[in-house]
Parts: sequence; structure tokens; C-alpha cells
Amino acid sequence: ARKADQPAPPAPWSQRQPRAGHGGAAVRVFQPPEVVSAPEPQRLARPSPSIALDPPFMRMAAPNGMAWLQFVMASPTYVDARTGLLIGPWAECLSAAVCFEHSSDWRQLPEYVGRHGPAGGVVASLEAASAGRPDLRDLVQAAGRLEEPPR
Repeated sequence: ARKADQPAPPAPWSQRQPRAGHGGAAVRVFQPPEVVSAPEPQRLARPSPSIALDPPFMRMAAPNGMAWLQFVMASPTYVDARTGLLIGPWAECLSAAVCFEHSSDWRQLPEYVGRHGPAGGVVASLEAASAGRPDLRDLVQAAGRLEEPPR
């Protein structure tokens, strides 16, 4: 309960009215813009642990400290219509895997013996996690373009 000498809490942004400002001019309090509806990007289904946790790179830490697997499942991923490249968390993960392939001797690591390389494992996880999506082929092709060296 609020005491009589305490000010009332501010109204939510959506309920605030214009109020008198400095010098008597009316000041309009910020109101968030109306959201224009856009199609919601499809979220990837949670992959089965045996598929998605298998590639070693997906268990490594992303820059935010989460495992890459957790990071990629947090947001939708799609293909940029302008560039044809994968964008979103899977693109970040794949780019990091490509950098890891080029900056380390990953072939000597026991967790990669008999497996895909880091980038190949990420693409395999993307494919498994995207199973059932109508744009699966486009996602995998866009991911493949991220693996290619720049021209």
C-alpha cells in the first residue's frame, strides 16, 4: 500500500497524456510507434540431443558464454533475400566455425576424429534442426555460401 506522502507511480507509456513543459509549451511524452505487422520468421524446432549435441563445435562457447547450440536456438534464422546468405544466430555460429577451422589444428583434436569438421558439423546441425521447414534447402544452400571463401 502506498503512503499518502509518496507520489503515485507513473502511468504506463501507453496511458500518458501530453503535459505542460518548460515555458508553458506542451510536451508530448514518448509513445512507442505502432508496430506494423510483419510475418513472424519461423523458429527452428528444438533438435534431438543426439543430432544437435553431436558436433563438437556446437558444445563450444559462443562469445556470450552460452554453448553455440543454446545460442542458435534462441532466435530465428533465415536467408537474406538481397544477398542470398544465411543470417541470424546460425550464420554467426557457422562463421565462427569457419574461423575456427582456419585458425586451429582441429584435425588433431580427438573430438573431431571420424567426424565432420567444425563448419560441416554446424551445417549438419542446422539441417537437422530445420527438418520440416519448407525453406530447408534454401537455408542449407545459404549456409554453404557462408563456407565459401570470399571472391
